[in-house]
Amino acid sequence: MNKIDYLNKKEVYDYYADNYHKMKEYLDGKKIMAVQMVPYPVIRKHEKGKPIIITKFNPFDKSDRNNFFYYPDKHYVDFHIIHGPTTDIIPIDIDPNNVSKGRVETVTRIVKNIMKSISDDIEVFHSGGRGYHIMVKLKKPINTRLAKSIVDTRVAPIVKNISYITDRPPEKGEIRIDTSTLHPGGSIRVPYSINYKTGIPSRKVNI
Repeated sequence: MNKIDYLNKKEVYDYYADNYHKMKEYLDGKKIMAVQMVPYPVIRKHEKGKPIIITKFNPFDKSDRNNFFYYPDKHYVDFHIIHGPTTDIIPIDIDPNNVSKGRVETVTRIVKNIMKSISDDIEVFHSGGRGYHIMVKLKKPINTRLAKSIVDTRVAPIVKNISYITDRPPEKGEIRIDTSTLHPGGSIRVPYSINYKTGIPSRKVNI
């Protein structure tokens, strides 16, 4: 995936006009944290004093703050889901520090296979940064803190037994299985969103 010039509002808007339909299932009805370029990045959870909640996807309406296109038109570039007390999506961040692509993909595949005991509806996305996001989709919501406990319990054996896998910020040569965002108020990048630090959009990968 090519970089997006995230300082160019038109380029950001055109990217989202082409890709918003793939983001709808993750955005619709959720509280959102978004990064606006003004021109430096500002992280916002509120717009006009109210939480950002997107419920509409009309490319011809840029005036309604509940409509997705309001935001790229105001030069918002990066969108994150904010977890509430319950969640129907369990995100797992595979975060490497100076590790080969092949090893990172192997660990991502292992964790994905472990999560198949929870759901058979799992997608993997490159984060737009240095790692991958595993998105485990549930048929019905569960307590968000319980979701973290379930994941941590299932990945504990590989964290314990594989020397380069960790559950803390990774040192050089390590890969973190990060569930730290799984709590009310925690957030994770929406699939296909532009990473405002790199300009690279999140994209689905076959792992």
